[in-house]
Amino acid sequence: MPPESPLPQTPPRSGIADPDRHRQRASAAQAPARPAAIGRWDLTVQGPKGPYPSWLEVTLSGSRTLVGRFVGDGGSARPISRVDVKDNSIHFAIPPQWEKDTNDLVFDAVVTGDTLEGTL
Repeated sequence: MPPESPLPQTPPRSGIADPDRHRQRASAAQAPARPAAIGRWDLTVQGPKGPYPSWLEVTLSGSRTLVGRFVGDGGSARPISRVDVKDNSIHFAIPPQWEKDTNDLVFDAVVTGDTLEGTL
């Protein structure tokens, strides 16, 4: 009696390959396009007291959720729990930190090439 093999044996495959099946599997395995919003953006915000420097950083968390950090006129990096991107439009909202207003700070912008333009 031959000794037992530690690994299971796979029988040889036979039959005719279906090229369409392989093409479908290959296209499903391709990664989705990287959103244009991902990265660090140096911004100039036009505030009520004039322009001030700011930045936005958008990163991928997991396989599909975008998160980020934003620096407003207060100077501290504030976390963004979710950045919504559709086509080249970006949207997020963060609660007030030091602002007198009690409404969320809402950011809407459009990415065009290497430019980000929008409202805050």
